[in-house]
Parts: sequence; C-alpha cells; structure tokens
Amino acid sequence: MKIAVAVMGMSVACIAGSAPTHADTLCSGGYHPYSILDYATSLWEQVQPLEKGGANYSIVISDGFSQKIAFRFREGLVEVWRFAPQEDVLTTLKRIESNCQLPGDPKEAIGLLGGHWERKEIPAATFQKIHGEFLAGLQEYVKDAEAKQYSKDVEVPYEGPHVRTWRVTYRNNGFFTLVVTIVDGHNKRRSPLPLSGWVRRSVELAEELYQK
Repeated sequence: MKIAVAVMGMSVACIAGSAPTHADTLCSGGYHPYSILDYATSLWEQVQPLEKGGANYSIVISDGFSQKIAFRFREGLVEVWRFAPQEDVLTTLKRIESNCQLPGDPKEAIGLLGGHWERKEIPAATFQKIHGEFLAGLQEYVKDAEAKQYSKDVEVPYEGPHVRTWRVTYRNNGFFTLVVTIVDGHNKRRSPLPLSGWVRRSVELAEELYQK
C-alpha cells in the first residue's frame, strides 16, 4: 500500500513529465513529453465528480482506468457518483493518438472518453459503514507496520502488470487528504488484505446501484 498525505494546506504532488507546448495535438511515433500511461494518469486524475458544495467526507475510488466511483457525505446527504467511459481509457487514448488527434493538454481529452458522471443517493448508515470499514482497514495496516518495523519478515504487496490495483482518495472536511494505492491479494495466512476486501465490496455496491 502506498500513501501520500496532504494536511492543512500542505500537499505532496507527483508530476510525470512537463506540459507540452510544441503542438496542439500529439501523435504516436512523434515526439511529445508524455508516455501514453503518464498522459492517461494525468487525465484520469482530473476526472472529478461535479461539485455541489463542499463535502464533509469524500471517498473517491479509481478502478484502474475503467471507472471512478465517489462517495460524498454532505450535511446528512450521501451521494454516490460514478464515471464509466465507453471503453478503457488507455485503449481510447492510444486510438486517438494513432490518428494524431490527442490534445496537447490531457484535461482537454476528458470529453473524448465518451463517459459522464451519474449520481444516486444512499442512506447515511450505508456511508457510515463504508467509512468505518475504510478507517478500520487503514488501522490494520498501521498495526502490521508497527509490529514488523524491525523485522525482516515484511510483506510487501506486489504491484505487477497483471495485479489489480485501486487508487483511493479520502478527504475529511477539507482539512485532511489521504491518497492510497490498494493492491489486490492475500497475506501469507491467505486472508484478503484488509482494504482489498473493502474496496471490492464498495465498488460492487456502487455497481449494483447503477444496474437497477
């Protein structure tokens, strides 16, 4: 699990490459400062749910490049937002790049993904359960890290090309932001990694809402 934290206005940012300035569109095979993965990552980071006032708490789950799910709690109202492009983002961008139509600014490519944000409401108790399980999962990782901080027997989840991962951004009333990369898998006791099970259940809950 990887964690990046921003607290009370302090932030940690990772920037891959620099903004292109040489052309309005980019082509495969030609020079541009992005790899297609860096470009997709920059674009996907900017796909955010429509704001309707600040949320007290929000949990945004990026399921690879296939969909984004956002749980937002605001003054007793819980909204579940979902953005699902017509196809995987990387597939779309590679096709557009091959036609030399990829915008120089990744943000301008959001409209080319063919998706839009949908919104539904769920009971506050459902969000409280999701929120509580997320925090409990974090605590399990922290306890495990504390117990093994001087041990050579440390389990490090493997992030390989065929391992499923999720990126979760948690915001607490604008004062605390936590970004976590969750790796799917099991520990040496064959139990699911704590947040692996949580993120699967949360994604399934949201998908079931939009299948109704």
